[in-house]
Amino acid sequence: MTQKKSGFICGSVAFFAAAGLLLSAGSSCSDKSVKSDHPQLICPHANQPPDTNGPEFRIISPNGGEVFYVGQQCTVKVTSVYQSNADLQILIGPRMAFGVPGLTSGMSTPSDSIVVFTMPDSLAYAIGGVNVNYSTVSDSCLIEVRTYEGHYPEYSDCYFSIRKP
Repeated sequence: MTQKKSGFICGSVAFFAAAGLLLSAGSSCSDKSVKSDHPQLICPHANQPPDTNGPEFRIISPNGGEVFYVGQQCTVKVTSVYQSNADLQILIGPRMAFGVPGLTSGMSTPSDSIVVFTMPDSLAYAIGGVNVNYSTVSDSCLIEVRTYEGHYPEYSDCYFSIRKP
């Protein structure tokens, strides 16, 4: 049995399936997700309004379609309607989430709404007390922001890429 997940795609269904998401037959790209210079943009979070019960986070950039190279600086811009302390993560592929490199404490929106970091070639995580390096090179990357308590998550609307120079 095929499990369908919501999402938007502009272009390659094969790439969408490779990312672990399936497109229902009637789905199409929203006006918000279409970018003429990115014909294969995948937008799993397009048109999802922020939760109005929380700080109403909104990721301005990277918000999809950008291409970053290892060693290049990335500027993350986040806005919110209400003041909130927040955690910022980078999601690599469908299942790996890491804290943004160099961000040792969270951010306080809207006052600290810009974070700049250098794209690493890998990020470390621990498995059974052993550190393992995970490559950041991927075409399925998102930024996630949520309150310290883990509530009211907001994601980049569409995937961005990290590539080797």
